[in-house]
Amino acid sequence: MDINCENFEHKKVSSLKEEGVNQIILISENLKSSYGPLSHDKMILNEYGDLTITNDGATIFKSIKFSNPLIKIFSDLSLQQDREIGDGTTGVVIFCSELLKKALNLIKKKIHPSTIIFSYRLALCYSLSQVKTLLSKSFIEINLSKIIQISKTSLAGKICNLSISKFSLICYQAVKSISVFDKDSNRIKCQKNLVTFLKIQGDSTYRTRLVDGICITDQTAAWDYEEKIISPGRIFCLSRDLQFPKIDLNYKFIFKKIEKIKDISKSSSKFFSGLIEKLLIYNSNFLITNKNIDNNLANLLKKNGIISLKRVSDEDFKKICIFTGCKLKVNLNILEDNSQYCMGKSEEIFEQLISNRIILTIRGCRFCCGNTILIRGPSNYMLDELSRGLWDSICIIKKSFEGNNFVIGGGSLEIFLSILLDKFSNLLKSKEELSVLEFSNSLLEIPKILFRNSRLDEINLINKIKTIYNVSLRTKNSSFKDIGVNLKTGFLQNNFEKGIIEPRTSKLKAFQIATEVVISLLRIDDIIVNKL
Repeated sequence: MDINCENFEHKKVSSLKEEGVNQIILISENLKSSYGPLSHDKMILNEYGDLTITNDGATIFKSIKFSNPLIKIFSDLSLQQDREIGDGTTGVVIFCSELLKKALNLIKKKIHPSTIIFSYRLALCYSLSQVKTLLSKSFIEINLSKIIQISKTSLAGKICNLSISKFSLICYQAVKSISVFDKDSNRIKCQKNLVTFLKIQGDSTYRTRLVDGICITDQTAAWDYEEKIISPGRIFCLSRDLQFPKIDLNYKFIFKKIEKIKDISKSSSKFFSGLIEKLLIYNSNFLITNKNIDNNLANLLKKNGIISLKRVSDEDFKKICIFTGCKLKVNLNILEDNSQYCMGKSEEIFEQLISNRIILTIRGCRFCCGNTILIRGPSNYMLDELSRGLWDSICIIKKSFEGNNFVIGGGSLEIFLSILLDKFSNLLKSKEELSVLEFSNSLLEIPKILFRNSRLDEINLINKIKTIYNVSLRTKNSSFKDIGVNLKTGFLQNNFEKGIIEPRTSKLKAFQIATEVVISLLRIDDIIVNKL
């Protein structure tokens, strides 16, 4: 294959890297005011006029368009943190930008990028080992109060802070209901995808509640009862059109006797009666399909005590099958002998009207302990932000259930690691020492922003905490390691006793992801642009 070199453009990366780093620093500076429990929201307006109000780092990054190729690598950082952990996206972006900014300052001092990469990896490994051995705590059993406090720490600074006790309890109950003990790994596992959200505009956010089951909106079932409730629910899911075969429009029928028309009506009834008989054999009382149902069939089903629901979305259709344990059928003519075991079962099925929207609820599903969080709020912007905050809290609680290892939050962990890294850097050569010290200074940026956003004197507070931690290292007094700052009052407190804790997994992942992204950016020295 012939390659025409004119189709390629070779660019030195220095100008692009400088441009990209400046944009990264600018984005990070804008995100700093959205970090912490006393942070501010951002209003994002896209080219189509859609408005988003949020302080979630991943949401902000998704809404920004990047032209520089280096920033696209950086933008994947927050998305990866959001996928793996679900929370902490703003903090990991700030830490990553500080690492990158300080690395470029070291390059200007004639320190080779390979030395910086080696030192950053060394500092990362040392930090992870110290967190696992010295700075983490674990509980023998799942502690309800501590898990609730972790949820409150995640929800602080978000719109959920309006009723933080109620929302933290909702998130805890949602995760607890989907948690199962795996005997092979001897650990608790949670499928967070079994928690779904249904946003209904209207009323106060305090009306948000957890529903044990699945909720479907804007779909009306063919009820034959005034109360619109059946208990228990025996559900049959069928993915096919339930309509009488239609005649081609090119055909014309002329009837001389009225009895002929009645015969056609009888043949239609016979066509449907076979289907109804098969449903009655297995004692089903609720038929759901993602296709259409003939009105005559719906009436016949009602007369035989079977409620029908048609045109359910494919997404809801799959959820119903998963939640209720119903085996999806395509054709009633190929039913097995054990088809009664293929029916979905629930404690009850009922329909209600909420804010002029019809909500069908399938509660108490026997096969799967999934649930739905029914979110209420006065505006769509508030509903979206509330769902994002609740999802972040659910992800953090999931990690807490699965890991059962925690670290002190509120910036205390970063300050302690900074002290340990400063002592560790004294054992290294001069160039490696400078790089490890810059890694340490990047960690300190996290508590600085927390204190700054809380209108506190960051320098004074960090010096006080460092003094206490140094005493803890000299005297080996473990209680001093839990000291932190009350961001509302500015006084020192025991963060562990106050419940300011975070899952260890989320912190370790944040450090790893941020460091690896910076290393991947430092390894780039040339960019080749294909003009084709």
